[in-house]
Amino acid sequence: GMWFGHVEGASRYDGQRIETFAKEDGIEGTNIISMLIDSKDRLWLGMEWGGVNRSDGQRFEHLDIANYLGGSGGGGPHHIVEADDGDFYFGNGLVPNEHRDGKTLEPLPLPDGVTSGTIYKDRHGRIWMNRGNHIGYLKDGAFISVVDSLGDKKPEIFVDSQDRLWLGRQRLYCLDGKELIDLTQASGLKKGAITSIVEDRRGQLWFASWG
Repeated sequence: GMWFGHVEGASRYDGQRIETFAKEDGIEGTNIISMLIDSKDRLWLGMEWGGVNRSDGQRFEHLDIANYLGGSGGGGPHHIVEADDGDFYFGNGLVPNEHRDGKTLEPLPLPDGVTSGTIYKDRHGRIWMNRGNHIGYLKDGAFISVVDSLGDKKPEIFVDSQDRLWLGRQRLYCLDGKELIDLTQASGLKKGAITSIVEDRRGQLWFASWG
């Protein structure tokens, strides 16, 4: 089925009907801002206010990770990513991973200066993050910088099926080979921050933005 997150909770469309899950189903917090179905088919919901909720298909449980998110006062992550080794990265501050017991969280060590305001996993399994104005990925515990001195901080990161790197926030950039191209004007991008980038089955790219 297809899942949709919204202010009231989470809705699932199975091809015939829409079923909505909310507070009475065990979801704590308001306004879902990120979603993930992990390798164990568990559904993760990042809440704008209320941390993270997780479902095993039977019930929802609440994970309070505010202490890991820079004291954000109950805010949740804008990105949830599962690495190939089973660790989970939560973007919006510090990065906790899930213990192998599946119940508790602990901070993941990151290279100096690396933050996780933006997290993305590409089709090769690389975990992309930002370090200040630098965009790169993690490899063997080190940060490999790919783009230096980007004007936009914490942009949305996406790597398409042709391995082109796309970066978007107030402006839209594409790294095709070694050249970083500013496509803001050529793309017809209207005023408003880019909030997500996806590629459909036909290879077409879609950009969502505020406004």
